[in-house]
Amino acid sequence: MNAPLPRTMAWLLALALLAMPSYALLMGHFGAQRWPIRQLILHAEFQRVSATQIERAVAPQLAAGFFAVDLSAMRERLEGIPWVAAVELRKRWPDAIEISIREHRAVARVGAGRLLAEDGSLFSTPVAAEAMDLPLLSADERHLPELYETLRFAERLFGGPGSVREVALEVHGGMRLVLADGFRITLGRNAPRQRLARFAALRERLSAHPLGPFEAADLRYSHGFALRRASPAAAKEES
Repeated sequence: MNAPLPRTMAWLLALALLAMPSYALLMGHFGAQRWPIRQLILHAEFQRVSATQIERAVAPQLAAGFFAVDLSAMRERLEGIPWVAAVELRKRWPDAIEISIREHRAVARVGAGRLLAEDGSLFSTPVAAEAMDLPLLSADERHLPELYETLRFAERLFGGPGSVREVALEVHGGMRLVLADGFRITLGRNAPRQRLARFAALRERLSAHPLGPFEAADLRYSHGFALRRASPAAAKEES
């Protein structure tokens, strides 16, 4: 069996353990003075997030110095900045922190007050989403990927980004599209893309039809579609 530690050695070990927190605090204090952080190296798009916002977010952590700086706390503060999608942090010897910021790229408004990012994530911003010039997707979260794919497909058919104002999920499971000019299209669950493409190929000809102008189309029919004429007031404004 190992012999027990002499009483003096045991006391010394106990004192050393008690002194360790104080030593760590002192080293952190002197380390911050001896190895301060003097540089922030920023990599960002600076479209929605500014350098000032980044600097303000990390400032409380910089006083700890190069060795004691808490990168996890710094990352948490940076991720709290609106429009920040991802953060990468690195220490660069001897006195720099390198910060890489990736911003959200909003592609659509979702319901009330949220935005859909290009990568499929949802986020909020201090600025009202309704004020942004983006198409609206109206559905619960599990159907958003389907609506977004329909939006992109319809934009290719009707003139590119900005040509579709809204895509909404209907109660019966189909979808409703509102184009930039206010024209409404109802889609069923069966072959929606094929029917939408068929209608898009004819829409320009329909705009010159003597019975027009039309304000809506129902594409839920197997071998054709139904058109609704614009109201007299709308028709007069159109002419």
